[in-house]
Amino acid sequence: MRQALEYYACRLFTHQLSRHIEVKVTQRKNLGPLHGQVGIEDYNVLGQPRSFEIELRASDSLEDKLKTLGHELVHVRQYCRGELNEEGNRWRGRSIDIDSTSYFDLPWEKEAEELGIQLYKDYKNVRTTRDGRSGSRNR
Repeated sequence: MRQALEYYACRLFTHQLSRHIEVKVTQRKNLGPLHGQVGIEDYNVLGQPRSFEIELRASDSLEDKLKTLGHELVHVRQYCRGELNEEGNRWRGRSIDIDSTSYFDLPWEKEAEELGIQLYKDYKNVRTTRDGRSGSRNR
């Protein structure tokens, strides 16, 4: 899990930002219907979110946890960049009517889903290549 977190962070955050944020990952038995969630824990002196906790569903498979970790780290990036506000109703400076918008149609969720899956695929590919296994059965 730690290796995936570091890989994802390198892909999502600039070196400068990486030095100034803290992400704690925990596993919870009861997250209801959620596979994961991220919360802002603290802010820097400028009022920017810089400390986060990501909670993952403990009963999920490792593969699902890694996918969810990528998804939630995208949200961390969105918060750090000021693209998404903490209330989850403003995206890149525009108000979003979250009551009349499906969860899957929310722009920050679309981005997190797309990038999260891509991060997982890239991480899995790097691990497979590094471990000396080929993704192809025909040699």
